[in-house]
Amino acid sequence: MRRQAAVCVAIGVLLACGTASSLELSIAALAYQDETGSSFSVPVRPEVDLLRALSVRTSPDIIILSPARNAVDGPVRTFLDAARLCETQGYRFLLYGFVRKSEYSFYAEVKLLESEKRDVVAVFFNSDDAAHYDRFVGDLADRIASFFHEEIGLKPPVRKSPPRRNLLEVPMALGYWTPVGGDWSQVLAGLGSVNLGIRFIPASPLFVFLSSEWTIALGCDVEYDLGMSQPSYEGGVLHAVQLRLPIELFTQLSAGHSLGMGIGPLLRIDTLVQDRKYDDFYTATTAVGGLSVSVTYRYLVSDSLSLGMTAIVDVAFYNTPLSSFSPRIFIDWTPGHGSGR
Repeated sequence: MRRQAAVCVAIGVLLACGTASSLELSIAALAYQDETGSSFSVPVRPEVDLLRALSVRTSPDIIILSPARNAVDGPVRTFLDAARLCETQGYRFLLYGFVRKSEYSFYAEVKLLESEKRDVVAVFFNSDDAAHYDRFVGDLADRIASFFHEEIGLKPPVRKSPPRRNLLEVPMALGYWTPVGGDWSQVLAGLGSVNLGIRFIPASPLFVFLSSEWTIALGCDVEYDLGMSQPSYEGGVLHAVQLRLPIELFTQLSAGHSLGMGIGPLLRIDTLVQDRKYDDFYTATTAVGGLSVSVTYRYLVSDSLSLGMTAIVDVAFYNTPLSSFSPRIFIDWTPGHGSGR
């Protein structure tokens, strides 16, 4: 019944606040009882430790935490003292109570007073062994934060993981390619391509811009393309090897989904093999530089595996430039990173 009453009271307060974006939660000095009788005990201020623990468990734009000012002489021990403090200082929510240490354990009873109703809307208990004071305070803070997050419905803080650094990714792709425009599309037809690459990522994410996480990857791709001449020309098979050195920039669209763009130099080596009908067997090899541009969509399956699609436009700088378009699907493996992406 107390929990239900607490929820109703808290929701009523939220509605009364209208467009207010935050609630203020104050913490009075907690009574500390050391039953061990040791004269060497280190002075403990549990309200300070609890305030610090709550600060990393509640969203600062929703709950404002503050120590109580001008408390009565010593800790707030009774409901009347807590109510008087709320009245004189204008506190809406006030935590007060006690922490007791025995030879083998810590025990806490902390109450939440809602001043407008002049009632205790929640009571938080916790205990732990005497060797784990930090865990004891942290668990107590979790209970208090859960009341605001789960019972009232305030969103918990978004905790961002630190960036992962010096990552290596190994993408493998299968796709199709075709010449685009010009005389080349009248001569050649693409059949398929296979690609193997490696990516070095200094940090993921590298920075945050416009509320999105951004990552830069330095890559190296080796690709084999297979093509053939158009039916109107003498039969021939084209074997092409392409080396790309892309620089890619990715942004996170939502959890697990990202979009990237890449650009970089290209080296293309073509070998044309023809079995001429009225002439000798013919083979010709050429090498030329170029430029490659790509757009990539990626979906993170797990910490070490992602799937996606890429569209690449290559321009090989022959006397008559060869522009080609290549869509493909890929699988991307991050070795040595099975968790925590």
